[in-house]
Amino acid sequence: MADINVTMDNADITVTLNTNEVIVATISATGIAMASTASNISTSTTNFNNNLSSADTTVQLALDTLDNINKTTSIGVSFTNNSKILSPNTSVSLSVPYDCTVTEWDCFSANTGTFVADIRKSTYAGYPSVSSIAGSDKPTLSSQYKNTSTTLTGWSKVLLNGDVLMFDIEQATMSGTVTVQLRMLK
Repeated sequence: MADINVTMDNADITVTLNTNEVIVATISATGIAMASTASNISTSTTNFNNNLSSADTTVQLALDTLDNINKTTSIGVSFTNNSKILSPNTSVSLSVPYDCTVTEWDCFSANTGTFVADIRKSTYAGYPSVSSIAGSDKPTLSSQYKNTSTTLTGWSKVLLNGDVLMFDIEQATMSGTVTVQLRMLK
């Protein structure tokens, strides 16, 4: 089997074969900058001139990491009411641009207080009739500047291209701006 060196740092994942062939992927805030995604890189020995075994787990792990980074995306909204308390039942709607699965929520604010948001969903045809997807683990701030959760207890996580999401303030005792973001895998 060929000598394979896999290195990872903040910006690059580099796979070097003993033939001095190199695969480099640069990771940025917007995804991976490379000619093709890792899912298009085959680990079959014919594509690597018999220098790489398709069973090599180190290279496969690096390629899988590239795939997941390339598929991670987010969608979110900000609620702003300057110096006044944010109003419950204020909502913002937007459409989902691709099929995906929710993996995490984040909430941010420069002020502290209480904030709870519900995320509701509908098909495009069924809007404005919406149903909660947030279960019991809703995006929440409780005397915090930021909060996040990957637990997603009771969530309906699957979203389809064209679904409409409604981000709705359920509870608020704070002013300023609160951002609610969903992280997803395509």
